[in-house]
Amino acid sequence: MGSPHRGSLSLLRSEVESLPPLEESQKTLLSLAHRANQEVVWNRILKYLLDPSEGHGLDNDVLRYFLAALNEEGVIDAVPVWRSDTIQVEDQVSMDDGEVDLVIREPGEWFICIEMKVWASEGTNQTIKYARSDSIDDENVDDYPEANQHYVYLTRPSGDKPSSEEFKTITWDTVSRHLRRSISEPSTNQSARGQAQVREFTDTINNQFNLHMGPQSNKEPIEDRIELYHEYRNEIQNLETAFEEFCKEEAQRWEGVFTGEYDPKGWSDEWNTRTAGSEGQIYHQDWVVDPNGPGDLSHSAFVHFEFKFDPDNLQRGQLQFILSVTGRKDISGILDDKKWASKMSEFCENSDEFEAVMPERAETTRKQVHISSKTYEGVENRTDFYETLVRAFEEHREMRSVVTELIEKNIPKA
Repeated sequence: MGSPHRGSLSLLRSEVESLPPLEESQKTLLSLAHRANQEVVWNRILKYLLDPSEGHGLDNDVLRYFLAALNEEGVIDAVPVWRSDTIQVEDQVSMDDGEVDLVIREPGEWFICIEMKVWASEGTNQTIKYARSDSIDDENVDDYPEANQHYVYLTRPSGDKPSSEEFKTITWDTVSRHLRRSISEPSTNQSARGQAQVREFTDTINNQFNLHMGPQSNKEPIEDRIELYHEYRNEIQNLETAFEEFCKEEAQRWEGVFTGEYDPKGWSDEWNTRTAGSEGQIYHQDWVVDPNGPGDLSHSAFVHFEFKFDPDNLQRGQLQFILSVTGRKDISGILDDKKWASKMSEFCENSDEFEAVMPERAETTRKQVHISSKTYEGVENRTDFYETLVRAFEEHREMRSVVTELIEKNIPKA
């Protein structure tokens, strides 16, 4: 199976994240604080994310993608050369007549002056004054090559145009799309906190302007997703095939890997493993009830932990660990011909001791009775799968003595 191109998949991720939600999106923290439309707040956040020296843990990734956005939109002719240890990103920078919102500069080499607008329009000849300014803070504009002097007007979609022809326009939806891509295609190990800050800011932009951060479209959100699926269908199918192959392979070898390589705590000869089709089972020897003596488990009544080698669950990054009752419908009259599984479920429901160690009650299925169920998240690779399985077994070990006691107490020996 060939590996799909990572760049293509990273682009797919960023485009999916940028689509408008199918349901109403949750409020951002800035919205809750009633600061979602305050220009000065956006200015500070953008400055913070663009500055490699800040403590967001994103290195220079956001700055790179922001400059790439300016280049792709024709605001600057090429992405300028810069060094992380000398580049400066400053807000509220003094000009001859006022303060421009943001300045990015490599001292003596190039600068980008940015005037930001959220909902407000430009002040009277504001950009003209900035474009004519002889100084930027404590530097002379003439100290920079004329071709490397850049002026940018950052405004809302369909916003007003700057009064100065020196200022080139870029809109928030374009910036948002590139900021989100900076965490979808990271070049270095990024901090989770910094990634969350980028998501929060781009979500705020999206909510404020009621836009999505992908290419503008008049289609419904569902149509957008269908088109994306077909565009990346081959890559998606390759990934789905990988999940199916993983399930087939691990279903054949999981028992030895689980008890040998991972050696869960509390494991002993009294515990057993079994594979039934696409299902893995773990059970204690005391959980098998067969009045006719040892035999095929498919004809015995027994309790077991189970999990499925399910591509759908693994695609969601989940492993579901279930306490299940299965086997014979009755035990040769021992339970007055009542169904074994239903009766065992009843014993558990009426036990305070079982209630105390049960993680979460499960719903009964048509073919089996599931007594308890717990879903574990974060399963993204083979190591995660086995470490999660070990954790699930160890967290459920307290149930062993309770279930054994319920069987011994309620199921008479033949």
